[in-house]
Amino acid sequence: MTRTIAVVGSGFAAWGAVRALAWDDDLCIHIFDVGLTGATSDWAHRTVHNAKKCDGSFYSYGINDPDFPTQLESQRLCSSHALGGHSNVYSGAMLYPKNHDLCDWPQASWPRVEDYTAVLSSLAVLHEPDSLDAVFPVIPEAATVGETPRSGTVSVVGLSRIATSRSAVDSAQDAAIRPFSLRDEFERWVSAGAVQYTGGCYVTRVTSREGRVELSYTVGGVPGAATFDAVFLGAGCVNTTAIVDRSLNQSGTRHYSIQSPLLAMHAFFRFPGRANPAVQIRRRNDVPELFLELRSPGTGDSWSHTQLTAINEQIVEAICARVPRLLHPLVRQSRHLVYFALSLQASHGHELARLQSTVESDGTRQKVSIEELPCGPVPQLVRDVRRAVLRHWRTLRMLPIPYSGRLVDFFRGNRLGGWHFGGTLPMREQPSLPTECWPTGEIQGLAGVYVLDSSAFPSIPASTAALLTMANGHRVASCWKSRLVPEDC
Repeated sequence: MTRTIAVVGSGFAAWGAVRALAWDDDLCIHIFDVGLTGATSDWAHRTVHNAKKCDGSFYSYGINDPDFPTQLESQRLCSSHALGGHSNVYSGAMLYPKNHDLCDWPQASWPRVEDYTAVLSSLAVLHEPDSLDAVFPVIPEAATVGETPRSGTVSVVGLSRIATSRSAVDSAQDAAIRPFSLRDEFERWVSAGAVQYTGGCYVTRVTSREGRVELSYTVGGVPGAATFDAVFLGAGCVNTTAIVDRSLNQSGTRHYSIQSPLLAMHAFFRFPGRANPAVQIRRRNDVPELFLELRSPGTGDSWSHTQLTAINEQIVEAICARVPRLLHPLVRQSRHLVYFALSLQASHGHELARLQSTVESDGTRQKVSIEELPCGPVPQLVRDVRRAVLRHWRTLRMLPIPYSGRLVDFFRGNRLGGWHFGGTLPMREQPSLPTECWPTGEIQGLAGVYVLDSSAFPSIPASTAALLTMANGHRVASCWKSRLVPEDC
């Protein structure tokens, strides 16, 4: 018996789900996606804070496109978390959380070792054997994922892990690496006939009826609908939340809480030294050079994650835009002497923003407003990271720059919170609201509809979000598939 599946979105979560479902003769998979590959004509010259810069363009991802019925009001949440994701998302850092870092999640919702392994085995991860491997092996094992934290402070530093394309040359002598591109993967699946793909598509609603799910959408302003055995939503936190809200409510206003890791930014002076080839390849490609993982009483005994990198081209542009032209050569000459560090600490209930969704009485328009909440520095995290940097002096050769928090705030254009958002439709052991999810990812109020992306995360760990999101999408989809055959459950 062939079952039909709809996957909404083409981001990390959707990739993980399709990775688990594709190449099964008993499944027919159809992807519905906004699918932008560039700024839309109406927004071609608009820079959106926190959007991904790629090939010289800032993509606005179709925000407030007049062709779509959703209008988004936000100071900053305007990237792939908004309308449908982006077909050419580039991955960055790869690191998984420990199970203890997911203490707010139902245990049944934890991604399994086999989920991480399935994802990582499909990626060419740029990494080096170093001290980071002792605590975070590249391919995790049950013992390392299920680590029981001990009291006290533990820190480990190693070269960053970056997902690259499998066609990239895996060599430290390579002058450039090709980042892992989701678009390449989806195009490969489509061309091989493993999935069907509808781009330029905006999903308006999902409706559960008699064990089936009807998905309503528009393409070029023309409405359409199709019925599936299951629908998997991976359109990004804000957009997935908007779809669920429209599906459950015909009109009125609802509020949702958005979580994010706590954020601290630092600047360090690094004493010059000869960079080895592995560091040079990271520098040439403007990706983080180093990972510092820190667990301490100040981080609630959960692992915090810090990415350290020399000033990259985007930071150079931001600094040069704020200092006299006379100082531009000095800025460029100091690129590898001043390092910026981005530290994240698990949210564990930290509310970064509130989403308000208002659907008009006729159901044709929806207004989504994001209220940013104050997000100040995390003094204990700052102190602990600085101490850890000094503890690893032999490897890092870095000294904290006094008042670097103010320095960073002066130069960066984005002053609000972190980059990883979620928690609007959280998984619960026993959901009490229609908008909450079961540990399987199924929405309480929409039978047969499953959330793949970070909107279902009960909290956001400090580890890099891309790998966790891929693994969660893989877990939700593969567990759904296993339940089709009773003896496999």
